[in-house]
Amino acid sequence: MPAGLDEEARYSYTQPALARAFVRGTRGRVIDGTCGAGGLALALAERSEVEHVLAVDLDAGRLGMAAREAASRGLGAKLSFHRGPVAEVLDQPHDSLVLDPPWGGVDYDRERLGLAQLGMDLPPLLERSAARILLKLPRSFLVEQLAGDWSLSGELDERGVLKFLRAERS
Repeated sequence: MPAGLDEEARYSYTQPALARAFVRGTRGRVIDGTCGAGGLALALAERSEVEHVLAVDLDAGRLGMAAREAASRGLGAKLSFHRGPVAEVLDQPHDSLVLDPPWGGVDYDRERLGLAQLGMDLPPLLERSAARILLKLPRSFLVEQLAGDWSLSGELDERGVLKFLRAERS
């Protein structure tokens, strides 16, 4: 985990091994629409098949954390950063859209979490992007609320514990 993360960033940061597993199969130009401190964006930039990552977040501090970590790993040339909502950049060419909605932090609902509780209005974003989409969702997500053809899998940590769901629309 990168140094200098605040409490929220430490909690929500996707650990490198899980991030690499999550972004498997991704190539070309990618928009990470919810970059945060950069766990997924950095894993994307590490992939030789990924040409460029546009890392987007509402929080300038989180983008700064991601940019510093990218520079320290020698990945800065493969990433660019945009502060604002992902909707502002969806018209840019991209082969994949990666989203890790803000589930609600430490206190997210571990029993039943639907689209309305994810902290962002996902359906319009999913409709606007014709690209491959990867969603990182909580274990408690009500998958029947995803419209369309999605493949779902669970991402396990090194102990075999289910950490989150991976939803992919090709």
